[in-house]
Parts: sequence; structure tokens; C-alpha cells
Amino acid sequence: MRQTIPTLLFGLAALTSTVVHAERADAAGFAMRLPGTWSNSSLGLLSDSGGTARIAIKGFEGVEGYVMDVTSQEDNAPDLLNWGQSGFAFDVRDGYRINTMTLTGTLTGVLSPGIPSAGGTIGVVSNEFIMGRFELAGQSISMGQRTLENVHGDEQIQLNAGMPFEGDFTMLLHNRVYNSAESGSSYWYDGDEAEVTTYYQSYASVHWHDVVLTVQVSPVPEPATYAMLLGGLGIAGFAARRHKV
Repeated sequence: MRQTIPTLLFGLAALTSTVVHAERADAAGFAMRLPGTWSNSSLGLLSDSGGTARIAIKGFEGVEGYVMDVTSQEDNAPDLLNWGQSGFAFDVRDGYRINTMTLTGTLTGVLSPGIPSAGGTIGVVSNEFIMGRFELAGQSISMGQRTLENVHGDEQIQLNAGMPFEGDFTMLLHNRVYNSAESGSSYWYDGDEAEVTTYYQSYASVHWHDVVLTVQVSPVPEPATYAMLLGGLGIAGFAARRHKV
């Protein structure tokens, strides 16, 4: 008979960073902060120059985990599904607007099927990562959706949003991971013709890390500036017509 060993599930491993993180990141044209209900995340301003700010987001990558299988019951492979959502508030300063936002990060996956030493059935493993969209102030601005499957090693992922957007708004970020592992096995019969099974552990994992939001801002001319510009163009046009006469 097959012997069963309990499946082990582990998830949400803590990651470390050299960036000083807080609940708020202040850039030249805006401030990005965490609403009180999103204490699992933290922010770190990496750089802010030439209208481009780069902000590290830590904690959003907490949707991760791994699954191991050393039992592999038929049609019942152990799996692990995690999903997460983080919220952020943007306070765009007067005289500025956000033109684009780009979210980048690294997805690291491990797929290690159990392989029998001689003959038998190789284990089956899989993982999946889904990155959704930005939601801004109750309206959805599409960044597309990225789905990566069977990731082994590092994969770079990027989502982009073009706006522009002025004023204050909130943003929600979503992602989901799924892992499945079924052990390898081999069978033989002992001297009494009893079936003996040996299992070979399989392992699957995926996690999202080094998450950076790049925000590009630009000044917005005041109404008086527009009026002066239009007035100057009008005077220049009038002078050109007089010159022709």
C-alpha cells in the first residue's frame, strides 16, 4: 500500500532591503502615501530628478509562497493560491500633473519535479503569476494584464499607464500567485508480491520582488501664463500682417 506523508505548505516569506521605507514618499511634484488600512506595505524614495521619481514598494510583493509534495495522491495534487491588493494615495501638488506611471519588478520562480532514480513517474509542477491593473479614484486606467506561467528563474515584468492626471487620487494594485506540485514516484513488488511505492519530492514556488514605481511629472502652466502666451502670439501675428502691408 502507498504510505502518505502530510503535504507541507509555506508562504509569505519576508524580504529585506537596504532602502529606508516609510508610509510616505515625497517627490517634487507629488507625495505618495499609504492609507491607514494598508499597513502591510511601505515606500522608499529611490531618486527624484528631472521630473522623474522612482519609488520602491515593499510589502506588495508579499503575495508569494511555495508548495512541496511528498505524497502525490492521484488527481489531488497539492496546490497553493494567494492573492493580494495594496492601496496608495497620491497628492499631486498645485502646478504639477502626472504624465505616466510604470510599475516594474522581478518575478522569481522555481520548478523542481521529483525525478525517480530509475524508472517510474516524474513529478508534475507548475506556477502562475497574474498582475492586474491600476485603479484610480474609482475609475480603471488600463495597464494591460500580465500572466506568466511556469516561471523557472528570473523574469522581468512591466506595466505602463499613460494619463495625464492632475489632482489627488488613489491607486489599487492587484496580483495573484498559484503553485502546484505532485511528487514523482516509482513502484515495485517485494518477495510477497506486495506493491512498494517510493515518492520523490516535487517543489514549486513563485514570488514578486524589487517592485519599483516610476512616475513622470511636469509643471502645468498657470492660466495667466496661457493668457500671456496667447497675447504674445496675437501681437506677433498683428505685427506680421502690418509688415506685409
